[in-house]
This record gives sequence, structure tokens and C-alpha cells, in this order.
Amino acid sequence: MTLALTLVVFLLYGYTLNRITLFALIFSIGILVDDAIVVIENIVRHKRMPQNRNRSFADVAVEAVDEVGNPTILATFTVIAAILPMAMVRGLMGPTCARSQSVRPRR
Repeated sequence: MTLALTLVVFLLYGYTLNRITLFALIFSIGILVDDAIVVIENIVRHKRMPQNRNRSFADVAVEAVDEVGNPTILATFTVIAAILPMAMVRGLMGPTCARSQSVRPRR
């Protein structure tokens, strides 16, 4: 659903699907899936604990999500903060890399 909505927004705003946008979509889907796996694994771990065998699934799930929810969200924000400066880069990176190689000290 989210991917379809993203593609509709791309169409409405005139964006094209190129290598960079496809990488961003794949990367964000990967983060989403990874976070979901962490949460589900923790719910299963809590449900298998001996002290939780007689508790309802909803109570166990709330407790398990409460345990890993905030760290998972903070990890996602950290990845976003690390990649956000790339949004400020204009143009192609090729000329920038070529210039940095020509500034090497002479031997």
C-alpha cells in the first residue's frame, strides 16, 4: 500500500524512477521489514517465556513491543540522520570525486 502511494505521489509531482529513487525505495522497504522482524521476534520470545504461558497474547505483545519499540524507532532515526546530508548534495558525484583525486600531494 505504501509503495503504491509513493508511486502515485511520484506521478503527481512529476518525479521519475531512476537509480537513486529506486535505491531509496528499496532501502526504506528494507528498514521497514527489518524493524518488523525485530518486533515480531521479540513478541515470539516473550510468548515462549515460561512466566508468560498463561497470559493473553495481547498483554504479552504489548509488553514485548514496549521493550523494543523505542530503540527500533531511534535506530531508524539514526539511519535517516546519517543519510539525510546526501539530500543536500547537488549535481553528479563524479566531478566531485574527480576533483578530489587531482588535489593529491605530489611525490
